[in-house]
Amino acid sequence: MIRAVIVDDELAAISNLADLLSEYGDVEIVGEFVNPFSAYEAMKTTEVDVVFLDIEMPGLGGLELAGRLLELNKPAEVVFVTAYNEYAVEAFELHVLDYLLKPVNKERLQKTLERISARMGRRVHPPGTILRVRCFGKFRVDQGDGTPVKWRTNKTEELFAFLVDRGGAETRKETIIDLLWEHMDEKRASDNFSTCLYNLKKTLAGLGFPRILMYNGGTLRVDMNQISTDVQEFERWAAAPDRPDASSLQAFREMVARFGEGYMAENYFAWAESRRRQLDEIFVKRIVRAAAREAENGKKAEAAELLKLGLRKDPLDQDLNMALLELYAQMQDKVAAVKHYEAYKKRLDEEYGIEPDGNMRKLVERLLQA
Repeated sequence: MIRAVIVDDELAAISNLADLLSEYGDVEIVGEFVNPFSAYEAMKTTEVDVVFLDIEMPGLGGLELAGRLLELNKPAEVVFVTAYNEYAVEAFELHVLDYLLKPVNKERLQKTLERISARMGRRVHPPGTILRVRCFGKFRVDQGDGTPVKWRTNKTEELFAFLVDRGGAETRKETIIDLLWEHMDEKRASDNFSTCLYNLKKTLAGLGFPRILMYNGGTLRVDMNQISTDVQEFERWAAAPDRPDASSLQAFREMVARFGEGYMAENYFAWAESRRRQLDEIFVKRIVRAAAREAENGKKAEAAELLKLGLRKDPLDQDLNMALLELYAQMQDKVAAVKHYEAYKKRLDEEYGIEPDGNMRKLVERLLQA
């Protein structure tokens, strides 16, 4: 968080700059002063990262005030904001960070904030910037350039994954500890939680998102307004109506490629298992629904391909296998039905030592007798 002070003898100028700065979630305005003497006194005891300072002010000009601030030996940067550019050389002789001309331009202000954040070892994102998170396959958080975030520890990553999984809901510290450090004694688990929380805050602040985490009264959550996940995209896709045009099949191929691995499937987080099963069920229902629509429209070959796409994800899903057998029955394709049933029966026996559902067996028997 960048803590900023604005000093200007014109209230309108303060208001305009404050409005621009308020659009940045990483900037907190900790002081607004029309009186430069009051600003100087406040700066003696206020922790500030940057002072936006008008140059021409009665009683104590901006150049003189900047000099006094430097004498305070405070780490705050100084940015001059003025309607006149003849002070530029003198301003930079004071080693101020930057020089803005009124009216302040949003793009120019962004560059100034980037310079400030670089000095502080932080990032400042423009308004509306969000953190992109992938949950299908392997959990992954992408930086602005698309490269994955490197976490200090695996547990730090898991803590953030858990909070994203909760979708912004508040979760008590004790609940998190019980789920993520269930095999540790209470003291060690609590210490590990505190360490991971510290590492997580530091990592997110370094990415330019210092306010995503909200820890209050023993509860922790993430601000989902600052996060975009592929789960949100999946849910929009799953809720969308089936499209009867030829491009729908290609769209399903793309969705299977993107979501087919399953929710956090490569991470093996035990607490994610329930959500994983729920999303898998939604995935299967979406495919079965679309295949039924294709079959109703006389596109049985397309329907079969859709069901096979789903079976690539989960070859033993009972609903998908039953739907494909029913489709073969409609097509009177006895050879394909028997071949598929026998392959399914063999795999089911090898993996679980059980027989297929009785209704499935009866369906094949009726087809053979027809």
